[in-house]
Amino acid sequence: MTVALPLVTPWQGTAQAGAPVIAYRCSASQQLAPEAYTPVCTAFLQHLRQRYPQWVFAPQSTNAASPAEPTLTAELHIAAAQRNSTIIQLVWSDAQGQRHPGEVHSVSSMDRSLNASMQSSLYERSIALTPVPIPTK
Repeated sequence: MTVALPLVTPWQGTAQAGAPVIAYRCSASQQLAPEAYTPVCTAFLQHLRQRYPQWVFAPQSTNAASPAEPTLTAELHIAAAQRNSTIIQLVWSDAQGQRHPGEVHSVSSMDRSLNASMQSSLYERSIALTPVPIPTK
């Protein structure tokens, strides 16, 4: 079971006019505490924005005005978010609602807490290895 997460990072209007709007949604296993999954949701969104600067990523949970209807949805599912392990899956949905799930990716450490570099590599790997259905707008 997953819980929809409210995000506090609304669309900032920095992409060019007419840029495709990509809805962003983050969900987490119900047993995860907000203080565990919220940083993962926020950091992953920043990685998406860096990887695809030509697109506007608008968190679906906000009522912020966006320049157009979403052409894609990027959903991050967090299965685990602990000090020594993170397990995530990125799922793209196209404008027709067809889901394009990526593989489950994880990072863990037995003898220490995960650091920002380890987390960043996980996010980058998940984004790079999950095919994006090309927006039609």
